[in-house]
Amino acid sequence: MAAMLSSLRNYSEHHVAIALSNWGQSITTTSISQQLDGLTEVFGQGLQFKWQGHDIKIGRESYCLDSSQNATPYTYITKNSRLWGAFSLEEELKPGAKDLVAQLQKQGAHLKILSGDEESKVRRTKVLLGMEDSHHQGSLNPQDKLKELNRRQMPSAMIGNGINDALALAASTISIAVYRSSEYAKKFSDIILIKDDLMAIKRGIDIAVACKKAFHRSFAFAFSFNLIGITLAALGYLTPVVAAVLMPLSSLTV
Repeated sequence: MAAMLSSLRNYSEHHVAIALSNWGQSITTTSISQQLDGLTEVFGQGLQFKWQGHDIKIGRESYCLDSSQNATPYTYITKNSRLWGAFSLEEELKPGAKDLVAQLQKQGAHLKILSGDEESKVRRTKVLLGMEDSHHQGSLNPQDKLKELNRRQMPSAMIGNGINDALALAASTISIAVYRSSEYAKKFSDIILIKDDLMAIKRGIDIAVACKKAFHRSFAFAFSFNLIGITLAALGYLTPVVAAVLMPLSSLTV
C-alpha cells in the first residue's frame, strides 16, 4: 500500500492525495514509481484507479464502501470493494492564512467557510483561523457550495484549491485559486497564486482599492476642470489659445 500511495502525487494535486503520498514515501522501501491506471477524481467523493489489476478507491466512506455514512473523520481506501485501510488526517493551516483572515475581518469583510470536510473538522479550522464569529458549513458537495453562493445574491470572492471548489469558483464574482491548486480549480479561477503566499490576496485588494480611489479622484478632477473651462470660455475669459495649452496639461494630471 505504501508504495502505491507514494506515487499518488504524480497523478493528483489534491491535498489529501499529497498527504497520503507523503506518508507512503516516508515508510516505503522502494523508490520505483507505481503505475496508477485511469485515475479519475469524483466530485466531492474521492478518486479511483487501477493498480496492478486491482480496483482502488480512496475517499469518503459512502463512496468507498457504498455506505450511508458520510461524515466520519476518516479517509478510506478499498481494494476490489473491500476495506484496505483508513486514515485520520489532521488539517494544517497554510502559511499566512490566519493573518489574511485577520486583515480581511479588519476591513469589514464577511467571511464564511464552505467545506466538504465533516463538521467537527470545519469548526476546529474556524477556531484556528480566528473566525469564531463567522459562519461555516461542512460536509458540502460541489453543488451545495454552488447553491450557498447563489443564495447570497451579492458580489462575492471565492478562494479554493480543489476539484470540489470548481463550481463555486466559476460562479463567484471573483475567484482565486491558491498555490498548487488542482487543474480544475485553476481552470475556473480569475486569479491563480503562483507562490505559497496568501497575503498576496490582501496586497491585491489594497492595490484594487487604491486604483479605485485614484479613478474617482481623476474623474472628479477632469469633470471639475472641464466644467470650469467651459464656463470660463462661454463667458469670454478663456481664449482658444489658452484652452489649447490647458487641455493637454489636464490629461497629464489624470
